[in-house]
Amino acid sequence: MSDISNQAVQWAILRQVDNILGNVTIKDAIISVTRVDDKLIFTNQAKETYSFDLQNLDIETITSEVIKECKDYSAEQVKQLRELLTESLGLTSKDLLSNMSSIEQSLLKRLSSLDGSKDSLNKDIASIKKSFEQYYNKSQINNLIADTKNSLTKADENLRQEIVDLKKTDAEMLQSVKDITNLFDSDEFSFVQDAYVKNNTLFVKKNGETKQRGSFKGSSSGGGGSELYTNPNPTPVLLGGIPAGSTFLNVPQNMMWSMLLYGTKLPVFNSFVITGLKSVYEVGEKIVAGSYNALWTMSDPQMLQDKSIEIDYTNDSLVLASGLDNTGSQEVSLPEITFSYVESAIFKIKAISTSLQNVNKLLIINYMYKIYYGESPLDILTTQALKGLRASKLDENVDGMYLTEAGNYKYICYPKILGLRDDFIDESTDLEIVMAEPQLLKITNDFGLEIDYYCYRTFNKLGSSLNIIVR
Repeated sequence: MSDISNQAVQWAILRQVDNILGNVTIKDAIISVTRVDDKLIFTNQAKETYSFDLQNLDIETITSEVIKECKDYSAEQVKQLRELLTESLGLTSKDLLSNMSSIEQSLLKRLSSLDGSKDSLNKDIASIKKSFEQYYNKSQINNLIADTKNSLTKADENLRQEIVDLKKTDAEMLQSVKDITNLFDSDEFSFVQDAYVKNNTLFVKKNGETKQRGSFKGSSSGGGGSELYTNPNPTPVLLGGIPAGSTFLNVPQNMMWSMLLYGTKLPVFNSFVITGLKSVYEVGEKIVAGSYNALWTMSDPQMLQDKSIEIDYTNDSLVLASGLDNTGSQEVSLPEITFSYVESAIFKIKAISTSLQNVNKLLIINYMYKIYYGESPLDILTTQALKGLRASKLDENVDGMYLTEAGNYKYICYPKILGLRDDFIDESTDLEIVMAEPQLLKITNDFGLEIDYYCYRTFNKLGSSLNIIVR
């Protein structure tokens, strides 16, 4: 057969094969066939390509290679493919067929055999399924190798960081041991043999040596109840209601005796809020600079030192108000605050008790990413369609359960920085849901921040509602 005639047969086959591949919806099945020079190029839905040399297009190429690459075709689709191939070969003339090479005669004979042999067709279908399983396993192994490389890279980075942290911890631990050793070697932990007051001064005897340890300051009236006690040395043990480690600065003696003999409660901040602030903000959203009202409540406020209340913005070590009485409210001026990543803005109210104990309470404002989820008929989302999904929430982690409604593809879209996910589970059956490879989209959120998002969707449109667990 001449080269021109051979190409005519090949082009006829190509056109007919292409006709039945346009509506294929199987992920690894072929969706297009094109010719480049003397090559026949097949492309599947995973965008993988396979090529065959048209100069060697014989019966084995048709039945063993072409059909094999049409993975997961039904028996009817295989039959349709065979019939169309047979029909395309029938387009040649008798003269053309009579001059075929032995290879081309083998092609015609095999196609005729396929037309009359159900068993042979079933064998080809079994071969197709086996080839698909082998391909799938190969694909899984490649994915596993890639994931393992990524995991090893991350593990190596984490190990390096842990080594750095351990070195730092070792240094800190060594210093702590030295500090503890110094403490036990110091005079502060020696056994007290005697203690007495003379001329408004406290004397303590340890190891046979007497040292001055504190002084009393009397008021002008000379009343014992108004004398003040000062001692900068921390108490070594719990004594009455005075905790170990307490120091004293101008504490009235009557309060000292009460703490020693009866103990006392520390004051406690029961609540602390700043009106006008939300508990959670989306990354990029601003807390506007301006005046806000801080409110708090306390238990045992009488045990506070006068004007010891202070309110801070701890992220910037900024004092918002200080020297406050326990009025329960204070107007504070906040700076503009915003974060472009997961973070917490922390405010603290603190005070000092009459026994010089620090008391405080935190107000924590969290910044989180927006996660979008819901249903869509689109198999590929636009940025507008992503932001238009039915539901959204602010969270620092994508793991959890997502309630989806009936119909269409189910989508879960979240910032790329939160990492890839492997497990999508149907909550009602505990079975894994097949998801397509994630689509990567860059969006600009409502506060002008550009963020890369992963969009996972179910591989197929699903008629029923699902509770999808991501982990």
